[in-house]
Amino acid sequence: MNRRAAHKGLERLPRDERQKVGDLSHYDLMDHFTARQAACLIAGIDPNLQDLANLYGTADVARMRTIEDAMEQAFGYAQAAVTKDLEDHPPGFGFEYPAEPPWLRKPICGGGHEIMLPSMDLLDLWKGWPSGRINADPSVFDRQTFRREDIAVWLKHKGFDGARYFLSDSVRADGGDDSAGHQGLQAKGQQLQDDKPGTRVRETLYKIIIGMAIRGYRYDPSTKRGTAVPEIVNDLEALGVAVSDDTVRKHLKAAAQLLPPKTS
Repeated sequence: MNRRAAHKGLERLPRDERQKVGDLSHYDLMDHFTARQAACLIAGIDPNLQDLANLYGTADVARMRTIEDAMEQAFGYAQAAVTKDLEDHPPGFGFEYPAEPPWLRKPICGGGHEIMLPSMDLLDLWKGWPSGRINADPSVFDRQTFRREDIAVWLKHKGFDGARYFLSDSVRADGGDDSAGHQGLQAKGQQLQDDKPGTRVRETLYKIIIGMAIRGYRYDPSTKRGTAVPEIVNDLEALGVAVSDDTVRKHLKAAAQLLPPKTS
Protein backbone atom coordinates (compact mmCIF):
# COMPACT_ATOMS: atom_id res chain seq x y z
CA MET A 1 0.00 0.00 0.00
CA ASN A 2 1.12 3.55 -0.70
CA ARG A 3 0.94 4.87 2.84
CA ARG A 4 1.05 8.49 1.76
CA ALA A 5 -1.99 7.82 -0.39
CA ALA A 6 -3.89 6.57 2.66
CA HIS A 7 -4.36 10.11 3.90
CA LYS A 8 -5.15 11.53 0.47
CA GLY A 9 -8.61 10.06 0.74
CA LEU A 10 -9.37 12.93 3.10
CA GLU A 11 -9.16 15.29 0.15
CA ARG A 12 -12.42 13.84 -1.13
CA LEU A 13 -14.25 15.00 2.02
CA PRO A 14 -15.91 18.42 2.33
CA ARG A 15 -13.69 21.14 3.80
CA ASP A 16 -15.51 21.27 7.15
CA GLU A 17 -15.25 17.49 7.44
CA ARG A 18 -11.52 17.59 6.68
CA GLN A 19 -10.97 20.20 9.33
CA LYS A 20 -12.77 18.06 11.89
CA VAL A 21 -10.73 15.01 10.93
CA GLY A 22 -7.43 16.87 10.99
CA ASP A 23 -4.05 15.76 9.73
CA LEU A 24 -3.36 12.09 10.38
CA SER A 25 -0.42 11.69 8.01
CA HIS A 26 2.08 11.32 10.88
CA TYR A 27 0.58 7.89 11.51
CA ASP A 28 1.97 6.82 8.14
CA LEU A 29 5.18 6.17 10.11
CA MET A 30 3.52 3.37 12.10
CA ASP A 31 3.10 -0.23 10.97
CA HIS A 32 1.24 -1.70 13.97
CA PHE A 33 -1.76 -0.38 15.85
CA THR A 34 -3.82 -1.24 18.89
CA ALA A 35 -7.53 -1.69 18.31
CA ARG A 36 -8.26 1.66 19.95
CA GLN A 37 -5.68 3.46 17.81
CA ALA A 38 -7.02 1.86 14.64
CA ALA A 39 -10.66 2.55 15.51
CA CYS A 40 -9.87 6.20 16.24
CA LEU A 41 -8.00 6.63 12.96
CA ILE A 42 -10.75 4.94 10.95
CA ALA A 43 -13.24 7.30 12.59
CA GLY A 44 -11.01 10.29 11.81
CA ILE A 45 -9.89 10.94 15.38
CA ASP A 46 -6.26 11.41 16.36
CA PRO A 47 -5.87 8.80 19.16
CA ASN A 48 -3.04 10.78 20.79
CA LEU A 49 -4.94 14.01 21.28
CA GLN A 50 -4.67 15.13 24.90
CA ASP A 51 -8.28 16.30 24.86
CA LEU A 52 -9.61 12.97 23.54
CA ALA A 53 -11.52 12.53 26.81
CA ASN A 54 -13.48 15.68 25.99
CA LEU A 55 -14.93 13.93 22.95
CA TYR A 56 -16.70 11.26 24.99
CA GLY A 57 -20.43 11.43 24.52
CA THR A 58 -20.07 12.85 21.02
CA ALA A 59 -20.98 11.28 17.68
CA ASP A 60 -17.26 10.94 16.88
CA VAL A 61 -16.64 8.66 19.85
CA ALA A 62 -19.84 6.72 19.21
CA ARG A 63 -18.57 6.03 15.69
CA MET A 64 -15.15 5.03 17.03
CA ARG A 65 -16.64 2.61 19.55
CA THR A 66 -18.81 0.99 16.90
CA ILE A 67 -15.73 0.46 14.74
CA GLU A 68 -13.83 -0.97 17.71
CA ASP A 69 -16.71 -3.37 18.43
CA ALA A 70 -16.66 -4.51 14.80
CA MET A 71 -12.90 -5.10 15.02
CA GLU A 72 -13.36 -7.17 18.17
CA GLN A 73 -16.03 -9.26 16.45
CA ALA A 74 -13.79 -9.87 13.42
CA PHE A 75 -10.87 -10.75 15.71
CA GLY A 76 -13.16 -13.19 17.56
CA TYR A 77 -13.98 -14.95 14.29
CA ALA A 78 -10.26 -15.35 13.54
CA GLN A 79 -9.49 -16.55 17.07
CA ALA A 80 -12.30 -19.13 17.01
CA ALA A 81 -11.15 -20.46 13.63
CA VAL A 82 -7.54 -20.83 14.80
CA THR A 83 -8.67 -22.51 18.02
CA LYS A 84 -10.66 -25.05 16.02
CA ASP A 85 -7.71 -25.69 13.71
CA LEU A 86 -5.42 -26.28 16.69
CA GLU A 87 -7.87 -28.78 18.09
CA ASP A 88 -8.26 -30.59 14.78
CA HIS A 89 -4.53 -30.55 13.97
CA PRO A 90 -2.57 -30.56 17.25
CA PRO A 91 1.05 -29.45 16.72
CA GLY A 92 3.93 -31.72 17.55
CA PHE A 93 2.31 -34.90 16.21
CA GLY A 94 3.26 -34.47 12.55
CA PHE A 95 -0.34 -34.21 11.40
CA GLU A 96 -0.93 -32.36 8.18
CA TYR A 97 -2.11 -28.89 9.13
CA PRO A 98 -3.90 -26.58 6.70
CA ALA A 99 -1.63 -24.88 4.21
CA GLU A 100 -3.22 -21.50 4.82
CA PRO A 101 -4.57 -19.72 7.90
CA PRO A 102 -8.38 -19.54 8.12
CA TRP A 103 -8.60 -15.92 6.99
CA LEU A 104 -7.05 -16.99 3.68
CA ARG A 105 -8.33 -20.52 3.33
CA LYS A 106 -11.89 -19.63 2.36
CA PRO A 107 -13.34 -16.77 0.35
CA ILE A 108 -13.15 -13.66 2.50
CA CYS A 109 -16.64 -12.59 1.45
CA GLY A 110 -19.78 -14.60 0.80
CA GLY A 111 -20.67 -18.21 1.32
CA GLY A 112 -21.40 -17.71 4.99
CA HIS A 113 -17.71 -17.20 5.75
CA GLU A 114 -17.16 -14.52 8.39
CA ILE A 115 -14.72 -11.73 7.57
CA MET A 116 -11.78 -12.11 9.95
CA LEU A 117 -9.22 -9.68 11.36
CA PRO A 118 -6.10 -11.48 12.65
CA SER A 119 -3.96 -9.82 15.29
CA MET A 120 -0.18 -10.08 15.40
CA ASP A 121 -0.49 -12.63 18.20
CA LEU A 122 -2.68 -14.83 16.00
CA LEU A 123 -0.21 -14.48 13.14
CA ASP A 124 2.64 -15.47 15.47
CA LEU A 125 0.56 -18.36 16.76
CA TRP A 126 0.08 -19.62 13.23
CA LYS A 127 3.75 -19.12 12.36
CA GLY A 128 4.84 -21.24 15.33
CA TRP A 129 2.30 -23.95 14.64
CA PRO A 130 4.37 -26.27 12.40
CA SER A 131 7.00 -26.90 15.07
CA GLY A 132 4.65 -26.66 18.03
CA ARG A 133 6.25 -23.41 19.27
CA ILE A 134 3.12 -21.74 20.57
CA ASN A 135 3.96 -18.94 22.97
CA ALA A 136 1.44 -16.27 21.99
CA ASP A 137 -1.67 -15.66 24.08
CA PRO A 138 -4.24 -14.09 21.75
CA SER A 139 -7.06 -14.37 24.29
CA VAL A 140 -7.50 -10.73 25.35
CA PHE A 141 -8.65 -8.34 22.64
CA ASP A 142 -7.53 -5.19 24.45
CA ARG A 143 -3.92 -6.41 24.39
CA GLN A 144 -3.83 -7.10 20.67
CA THR A 145 -1.99 -5.17 18.00
CA PHE A 146 -2.84 -5.30 14.30
CA ARG A 147 -0.79 -4.82 11.17
CA ARG A 148 -1.58 -1.93 8.87
CA GLU A 149 -2.12 -4.20 5.86
CA ASP A 150 -4.48 -6.52 7.73
CA ILE A 151 -6.64 -3.60 8.87
CA ALA A 152 -6.78 -2.30 5.30
CA VAL A 153 -7.79 -5.71 3.91
CA TRP A 154 -10.49 -6.04 6.57
CA LEU A 155 -11.91 -2.59 5.79
CA LYS A 156 -11.84 -3.26 2.08
CA HIS A 157 -13.71 -6.54 2.35
CA LYS A 158 -16.19 -5.04 4.77
CA GLY A 159 -16.85 -2.41 2.13
CA PHE A 160 -16.56 0.44 4.63
CA ASP A 161 -16.10 3.50 2.43
CA GLY A 162 -16.37 5.84 5.41
CA ALA A 163 -12.92 4.94 6.71
CA ARG A 164 -10.88 8.12 7.25
CA TYR A 165 -7.57 6.23 7.27
CA PHE A 166 -5.87 2.99 6.09
CA LEU A 167 -7.61 2.85 2.69
CA SER A 168 -5.97 4.37 -0.36
CA ASP A 169 -7.88 6.79 -2.58
CA SER A 170 -8.17 4.21 -5.37
CA VAL A 171 -9.75 1.66 -3.08
CA ARG A 172 -12.29 4.22 -1.89
CA ALA A 173 -13.14 5.31 -5.41
CA ASP A 174 -13.69 2.03 -7.21
CA GLY A 175 -13.53 -0.73 -4.62
CA GLY A 176 -10.40 -2.19 -6.22
CA ASP A 177 -8.15 -4.63 -4.49
CA ASP A 178 -5.86 -3.41 -1.76
CA SER A 179 -3.03 -5.33 -3.41
CA ALA A 180 -0.32 -4.62 -0.87
CA GLY A 181 -2.39 -5.78 2.08
CA HIS A 182 -3.77 -8.82 0.28
CA GLN A 183 -0.29 -9.80 -0.92
CA GLY A 184 0.92 -9.55 2.67
CA LEU A 185 -1.63 -12.12 3.77
CA GLN A 186 -1.00 -14.29 0.72
CA ALA A 187 2.75 -14.28 1.46
CA LYS A 188 2.04 -15.61 4.94
CA GLY A 189 0.00 -18.46 3.50
CA GLN A 190 2.64 -19.25 0.91
CA GLN A 191 5.31 -19.45 3.58
CA LEU A 192 3.25 -21.98 5.50
CA GLN A 193 2.55 -23.97 2.37
CA ASP A 194 6.28 -24.20 1.68
CA ASP A 195 6.77 -25.62 5.20
CA LYS A 196 4.00 -28.20 4.79
CA PRO A 197 5.08 -31.76 5.74
CA GLY A 198 5.54 -34.15 2.85
CA THR A 199 2.99 -36.83 2.05
CA ARG A 200 5.51 -39.60 2.72
CA VAL A 201 6.25 -38.29 6.21
CA ARG A 202 2.54 -38.02 6.98
CA GLU A 203 1.87 -41.56 5.78
CA THR A 204 4.75 -42.89 7.87
CA LEU A 205 3.40 -41.15 10.97
CA TYR A 206 -0.09 -42.46 10.28
CA LYS A 207 1.28 -46.01 9.98
CA ILE A 208 3.00 -45.66 13.36
CA ILE A 209 -0.14 -44.22 14.95
CA ILE A 210 -2.50 -46.86 13.62
CA GLY A 211 -0.09 -49.60 14.67
CA MET A 212 0.12 -48.26 18.20
CA ALA A 213 -3.64 -47.77 18.36
CA ILE A 214 -4.40 -51.34 17.27
CA ARG A 215 -1.69 -53.10 19.29
CA GLY A 216 -1.71 -50.84 22.33
CA TYR A 217 -5.37 -49.81 22.62
CA ARG A 218 -7.12 -52.65 20.75
CA TYR A 219 -8.48 -50.15 18.25
CA ASP A 220 -10.80 -51.72 15.67
CA PRO A 221 -11.29 -49.60 12.53
CA SER A 222 -14.50 -51.47 11.71
CA THR A 223 -16.14 -50.52 15.02
CA LYS A 224 -17.85 -47.13 15.15
CA ARG A 225 -17.79 -46.85 18.92
CA GLY A 226 -15.31 -48.52 21.20
CA THR A 227 -13.08 -47.88 24.19
CA ALA A 228 -9.87 -47.16 22.27
CA VAL A 229 -10.55 -43.51 21.39
CA PRO A 230 -11.57 -42.43 24.93
CA GLU A 231 -8.54 -44.23 26.35
CA ILE A 232 -6.21 -42.44 23.93
CA VAL A 233 -7.80 -39.08 24.77
CA ASN A 234 -7.47 -39.74 28.51
CA ASP A 235 -3.83 -40.76 28.20
CA LEU A 236 -3.07 -37.65 26.16
CA GLU A 237 -4.79 -35.49 28.78
CA ALA A 238 -2.63 -37.12 31.45
CA LEU A 239 0.37 -35.90 29.46
CA GLY A 240 -1.04 -32.39 29.23
CA VAL A 241 -2.11 -32.69 25.59
CA ALA A 242 -5.73 -31.71 24.90
CA VAL A 243 -7.25 -33.43 21.85
CA SER A 244 -10.94 -34.09 21.31
CA ASP A 245 -12.47 -37.51 20.72
CA ASP A 246 -13.62 -36.47 17.26
CA THR A 247 -10.12 -35.35 16.29
CA VAL A 248 -8.54 -38.63 17.39
CA ARG A 249 -11.28 -40.60 15.67
CA LYS A 250 -10.85 -38.63 12.44
CA HIS A 251 -7.10 -39.19 12.25
CA LEU A 252 -7.34 -42.85 13.21
CA LYS A 253 -9.88 -43.34 10.45
CA ALA A 254 -7.50 -41.70 7.97
CA ALA A 255 -4.58 -43.77 9.25
CA ALA A 256 -6.60 -46.97 8.94
CA GLN A 257 -6.77 -46.42 5.19
CA LEU A 258 -3.07 -47.30 5.06
CA LEU A 259 -3.60 -50.78 6.53
CA PRO A 260 -3.16 -53.64 4.09
CA PRO A 261 -6.42 -55.31 3.00
CA LYS A 262 -7.54 -58.29 5.04
CA THR A 263 -7.23 -61.68 3.41
CA SER A 264 -9.73 -64.43 4.06
